[in-house]
Amino acid sequence: MDVTKDGRSWRIGTASDVAWVAGHTTQGFSITTAIPPVFDAYATFYPSDGVSFEAHERAVVDELTEHTPAQPWWLGYLDTGAHDIVFPLAPKLSLYWDWPYLLVEAGPEQALTWRTGHMRGGEFGSLPDLFFPADHSWLVSALWDDTWTDIGGTAALISRLHRNPLVNARPVGPDEDALPSPYCSTPSRSPRERSSRESRGKRTQPWRRSGGPRASRTGQASISPRPERSSTRWRAPSRRVSCAGATWRGPDTHSGPLPQGVRTLQVGHEPSL
Repeated sequence: MDVTKDGRSWRIGTASDVAWVAGHTTQGFSITTAIPPVFDAYATFYPSDGVSFEAHERAVVDELTEHTPAQPWWLGYLDTGAHDIVFPLAPKLSLYWDWPYLLVEAGPEQALTWRTGHMRGGEFGSLPDLFFPADHSWLVSALWDDTWTDIGGTAALISRLHRNPLVNARPVGPDEDALPSPYCSTPSRSPRERSSRESRGKRTQPWRRSGGPRASRTGQASISPRPERSSTRWRAPSRRVSCAGATWRGPDTHSGPLPQGVRTLQVGHEPSL
């Protein structure tokens, strides 16, 4: 099936176009939950403090374009019910936990311009939630309940992304928790300051949100909770969680795995290591 936009036709993808991803990811919280374990190297990325989503995403696409021979890119938009998927009436396909994606064959220019607003940036940001080139040399994917993005590719590509401060990429191993390290190290800020920063499309640090499908931009569930990923719901005491020798501070309520090194956590108590 083809759709029309910008004065030309674009091919809508089918399940066969993502067969190399579907069913080949792992369960849990490692990066291979989002990216199949078929790549040489992996990383996570999200905008650092002081970097806008526009600058961050432009840098990501520029690096990917420089590293990739000219070819179509498949762009996947997760239908959360709260974000633009560009072609809402086109057929969807299922990935991960039967989440509905709109997949379209386009390119890097369209990845940066076809929409404004997504799960990670609220009203900011334009990148698809999943995208990859026709030769499958890399894959970018941001899962429904994550506020960062995962990527798998060649070691050279991951190294390039890591060296670019606008990308803010952190290399991780295939068995590592994809949760970025600032989760355990970013200084705390007042709720008012966090709210102000987030309203401008910038985050103090990423965190896993409660809820899922049709979750609001504040991270609270609103409609149709998504299938759980065996996550543990917990509340951080006084916005502090000791984490693998560091201290993480952030919003009071979180959903997801306990930080690495933390085995148990009870409301109002320090974590048990």
